[in-house]
Amino acid sequence: RMTELGWPQARFLAVNAVVMYPDHVPRDAFGKRTIQALKRGDERLEQVSDNQLRVATVVPLGGSCASCHWSPSGQSPKAATTWTIPLRPVLGHE
Repeated sequence: RMTELGWPQARFLAVNAVVMYPDHVPRDAFGKRTIQALKRGDERLEQVSDNQLRVATVVPLGGSCASCHWSPSGQSPKAATTWTIPLRPVLGHE
């Protein structure tokens, strides 16, 4: 719904926590790289391609979140939020 209102396209991904909703798995190579990078301990991932900025940031799942989104590995559970932001050409550099 937020995308329909003009916000950048966003997705939520499970990183090392139990996937509670089937849509929270990677759909493409950027999503897969996001999971790998955040599992390594990175906090952010960025990519520019096809006139789009793709950004992913870690979402720590603590407190009441961890009661459902627990990590089977015993690590602190993490998720990610990803955004896809269309880029416009700069005038004179098209």
